[in-house]
Amino acid sequence: MRLIQLLAYIALIVFLVYIAWPLLVLLFLILISYWIYFMVRVRHVVKKAKNEFDSDVSNVTPKVHGDVFEAEYKEKEEEIL
Repeated sequence: MRLIQLLAYIALIVFLVYIAWPLLVLLFLILISYWIYFMVRVRHVVKKAKNEFDSDVSNVTPKVHGDVFEAEYKEKEEEIL
């Protein structure tokens, strides 16, 4: 019975050292590579959305504080009315 237990412990150690550990390292590397791919993809999507937002915002006339803007606003308001 002791010999079977000893062989089982040896088999477990051999399994953990030579099979399970490299598989865990490989799994860890795969997870890291997917994380990097995901972050690059998210960065690309965010950058694209930001560029589209900036182009949409650039079409809007900027709000200029002062008499010029108020005069133009009143002229346009009078044209509409």
